[in-house]
Amino acid sequence: MKTIMGNVEGIHIDVAITAKEGVVKAIQNKPGLILMDIHLPDMSGNEAFLELQKHDETKNIPVIAISANAMPQDVEYTMELGFKAYLTKPFNIQELLDLVSQTFGIKDI
Repeated sequence: MKTIMGNVEGIHIDVAITAKEGVVKAIQNKPGLILMDIHLPDMSGNEAFLELQKHDETKNIPVIAISANAMPQDVEYTMELGFKAYLTKPFNIQELLDLVSQTFGIKDI
């Protein structure tokens, strides 16, 4: 992600290795967008998303799910939770850039 997004002007990437670390960072930093891997070492991305929904600081931050799991029922469940989008690995880089562009209103990423 750092390589993909590192060249986009006005975008700062902060990485968390675990879901718990990501939730704490999100509460502290209030990012404009969260890219959430669904398979994290300490809890699922879906569980982390639900944790973010409990906090006023993070409940309205758009979250894009990223996962190797492409089963329709898994995608549907994740989207029903309230994720902005679901990208399956290997994901299309331009699709990710388009979602980031839409989220921040940036033209021509």
